[in-house]
Amino acid sequence: MTWTRVRALFSVKHFPIALQAVRSKAQNAGERMAFFVGGFDEVPFRDLKMNIYVGNLPHATTEDELRTAFEEFGSVSSAVIIKDRYTGKSRGFGFVEMPQKEEAESAINSLNGEDFGGRTLTVNEARPREERPRRGGGYGGGGGGRRSY
Repeated sequence: MTWTRVRALFSVKHFPIALQAVRSKAQNAGERMAFFVGGFDEVPFRDLKMNIYVGNLPHATTEDELRTAFEEFGSVSSAVIIKDRYTGKSRGFGFVEMPQKEEAESAINSLNGEDFGGRTLTVNEARPREERPRRGGGYGGGGGGRRSY
């Protein structure tokens, strides 16, 4: 969609008023609303996809096995097993993304605490990744000037 088309849909003059109207409607309904370029679409965020944390996975588990376990409860958008950056081996946890929240909640309730490859799974809704402070780069060491003996 070109910028001219976006400006035609919402003139700069009226955009803040339209945005405020949708925000107040969302607050009255007690929900957050989604905003899409080209218009306001009243899709509550609670109906969108869910990211699921899966912990205590056996290290031999593949992404296909993880996907298959969750596909019993509905469609799966993605299944990823987190691997060590240096060795490439599984770190024992992963994430599954399901487009339907109801199906995802059903999978969480059914698989949490279940045995999977000899290990008890920990399954819950993934929390957003926290911002961690950046570690100082550089060499940090002191000066190495001339030594006197």
